Amino acid sequence: MALACTFFLKNENNNHNLLVKYISYSTFFIGIILSILNFIQIPFWIGWNIYLVNEKYIDVDNSLKFIYIIGTLFGTFFGMLSFVLFLNFVDANIDNSKFPISNFIPLLFLGMALFQMFKFLKKYY
Repeated sequence: MALACTFFLKNENNNHNLLVKYISYSTFFIGIILSILNFIQIPFWIGWNIYLVNEKYIDVDNSLKFIYIIGTLFGTFFGMLSFVLFLNFVDANIDNSKFPISNFIPLLFLGMALFQMFKFLKKYY
């Protein structure tokens, strides 16, 4: 919900001056730097890997753990690449005057939050 509100409020302000300084840099390097600074994914990966180790899906004593790490890196990269290319395709093929793509991101986060709340309430109540 916090992510949805943050993106929605940023969308309302439309501060284009902030984006001007990023245009002078390569989009590839901006993506790399922002991915390195994405600390929100750390709790997910820590929890997921602890679960896999505790349930004995990953054996930390042999060299197969490196195959898991390489698979995770490639899977995450291609999953994010697919998502970005999909959003680029949607952005190129819709009429942005009726529904700007910048409205899609807050709606995506809002939808995920509502889905998680539904699953939580269904499980515990």
